[in-house]
Amino acid sequence: MIIDFRNLSLLICYVDSGYFIIPRRLTKLRLICYKRLVKHIKLARYLALLPFPGIKGI
Repeated sequence: MIIDFRNLSLLICYVDSGYFIIPRRLTKLRLICYKRLVKHIKLARYLALLPFPGIKGI
């Protein structure tokens, strides 16, 4: 599994319908992989590839 901010199909699997990141205890990922995943999800949000949670569309 390659975790990268450009791999949106993978990142979408780890966010819920409100675009909140799913907790580690539910994803069953190792700590290192989870930290890397969170880092890339936040980067994708910053680059506007993923929406921020709780923000409605205009």
